[in-house]
Amino acid sequence: MKLLITTQVYENYGAHDWDGKSECPQYWKAKGGNDYFVLNIDANAAVEVYDEVKSLCESKNDYWNEYCIGWEVVADD
Repeated sequence: MKLLITTQVYENYGAHDWDGKSECPQYWKAKGGNDYFVLNIDANAAVEVYDEVKSLCESKNDYWNEYCIGWEVVADD
């Protein structure tokens, strides 16, 4: 079995003109997302595997946010 993790990505269009001073302008737009696979997992340990790798699929800064929106165990095929 394998674990499929789905993410949502947002880009901050306000940061494109930001001069780096004061607070970054906020104008977030959804930009799709990504699918990440963790291969050869034990389906009975899926929650533990997800908890362990979730932070590797996420990022957050003034320009870009990506966060997990779901996960599921799928067949290897």
